[in-house]
Amino acid sequence: YAADERAFEESEQHAANETFWSGKFQDSVPVLELPADYPYAKHRSFQAATERHVIEAELYQAIKKIGAKRGATLYATLGAAFHVLLHRLTEQESFVVGLPCAGQSLEGSERVVGNCVNFLPLRTDLSGASTFGELLDLVKGNLLEAFEHQRYTFGKLLPLLRLERDPNRPPLVELQFNVERMDYFQEFHGLKTDFQPSGKRFIFHSLFLNIVESSDGLALHCDYSTELFEDRTIQRWLSLFETILRSIVADPERPIDRLKILTDGNQEALLAQGALETPAHAAFVSHEPSPDFCLHALAEKAAAKVPGHPAVITADASWSHRELHERANRVAVQLRVQGVGPDVLVGVCLDR
Repeated sequence: YAADERAFEESEQHAANETFWSGKFQDSVPVLELPADYPYAKHRSFQAATERHVIEAELYQAIKKIGAKRGATLYATLGAAFHVLLHRLTEQESFVVGLPCAGQSLEGSERVVGNCVNFLPLRTDLSGASTFGELLDLVKGNLLEAFEHQRYTFGKLLPLLRLERDPNRPPLVELQFNVERMDYFQEFHGLKTDFQPSGKRFIFHSLFLNIVESSDGLALHCDYSTELFEDRTIQRWLSLFETILRSIVADPERPIDRLKILTDGNQEALLAQGALETPAHAAFVSHEPSPDFCLHALAEKAAAKVPGHPAVITADASWSHRELHERANRVAVQLRVQGVGPDVLVGVCLDR
């Protein structure tokens, strides 16, 4: 096996694979910005945990049929749904997902004992797909291309790209995705077996969603960095993933941004939370909408036009438009002193 791999590195196919993978990242390398619970640590400890979620057989069969109608495997269909989840969590249209690929499946390696898995960085740009059906076609094509060029190792690609390394993050690929089937191997000449997942205590990537297919349904095993995410966050994301699958089954041609991501119960809870009464209320002088003004410009216009009119009313105080404008200017001066300028993000913390 090792000799064959060494010989392959001198072949034309190896050169073609190198051109294919380097071309995927020639213009840029997107960085996936998942909404983490904690900031990235300066020095990673790689500590991890595993959360699980089960999808019933009925939904599993339904999503399988959706893919089959477009000539897609379950791997591609679930992978496309995972792309929808990432897009809705990050609002990014371009990102990279790592796919483990079994090297033992190559011809002549059936008797090899060892972990010959290669790692494929699948780059997907969702801007060319508006509906889930279009996204599925896109992901299916990307997967076929990736598997055709799977014999170019991730370890060779990284130095070729000359990425600027960040000690806080894994290079190029932030997370992994995989689908596998285990119950093919449940009987060995009368010996019945059962599979029990083993949770991870350490992980190199930030998150790894492994989906196990069986006749009972889909078992979602999500390994995640405990330095970045809380268990309840991962459980919520797995629940969102199931809701997306149900929305796809209901209407696979629905636009990606309109696929349902919240259950009715989740949505009602959020609406109820937003309707909580607070002692403070704000009132603004109304203006006709105009594309020529930003919010701060409208406030300045109101300060010049009706300076004495109330702009903000709370339980304890009332500010006129002039006072609001003056206080805003004070904050602006303080921000400038701290080095804040255009395109610099400033966090704002307020009570409800």
